[in-house]
Amino acid sequence: MNAAVESPLVDLERIGRRRYRRSEAQVDALSDVTLEIAEGQHIAITEPSSSGKTTLLNIIGGVDRPTSGSVRVDGFDLSALSSDQLAGYRRRTISSDGWRLVPPAR
Repeated sequence: MNAAVESPLVDLERIGRRRYRRSEAQVDALSDVTLEIAEGQHIAITEPSSSGKTTLLNIIGGVDRPTSGSVRVDGFDLSALSSDQLAGYRRRTISSDGWRLVPPAR
């Protein structure tokens, strides 16, 4: 008997985000990040200051867009959504009663 293979709740594939300039150099907030998070899985992101943690969460939450790679959250390809569709996604998934960055468990 084969168990059904579920897609991850969060699936980031090779995302990158060019964020800002320091002097003459362009700084990448994220570079080639691949991450899968299963529904119900708990993770901790612990890195030094200015390492891209907030940028990563903003991308998962649909607040920022990556400059490269793909972002899928609960079956939605955030990379393919228009600005209006992304705003709708945020309205449905981020609540003012307790910042949910991903949909509640089904």
